[in-house]
Amino acid sequence: MKRIAIQIVFFLFCTQIIFAQKVYLFIKKEDTSLKIKEKQIYKNENEVQQYFKTTQQKLIQHGYLETSFDTITKRNDSIFTFLHTGKKYTVKNPIIESNKKKKNSISTSVYDADINKEALIQNFENNGYPFAKVKSDSIQLDDTSLSFKYTIDKGNLITIDSFVNHGTSKLTKGFIQNYVLIKSK
Repeated sequence: MKRIAIQIVFFLFCTQIIFAQKVYLFIKKEDTSLKIKEKQIYKNENEVQQYFKTTQQKLIQHGYLETSFDTITKRNDSIFTFLHTGKKYTVKNPIIESNKKKKNSISTSVYDADINKEALIQNFENNGYPFAKVKSDSIQLDDTSLSFKYTIDKGNLITIDSFVNHGTSKLTKGFIQNYVLIKSK
């Protein structure tokens, strides 16, 4: 009988520890149009911290550059916070300046700015300019928009005019060109 009573007490103690690890998160939002739950439950505080980090990154990618979780207060098993998002910013069409020529590029979001920059570099690299540089320049932050321009330095055009095969390998010139992905003229 004593043994059963001890097992019951031990079981109740273990379940209390397991359920006591839950953390309740209460979020007060500045912008009520955001689809973020005001009450959430997590297993521990590390998950809450991870949620703060990922949510902040997602909101910044969607143009809320001022996003922050402010006034984080912990009481027992609950965390209370205020989510400040600020204004939603958009990116104006970046200007691409290359060798004194100016042209507008396609419209982009805040998140796509770096992706477009990498795409420009990759395009130059694939077309004979492996040392091309693209710099973001003249960055201006207005009321609700971000504008900038890309300054491009192509560098020198690099061409391969021939292959020399030293050794006894019987690889053809065409095979090597296809393998290295070089177009013949």
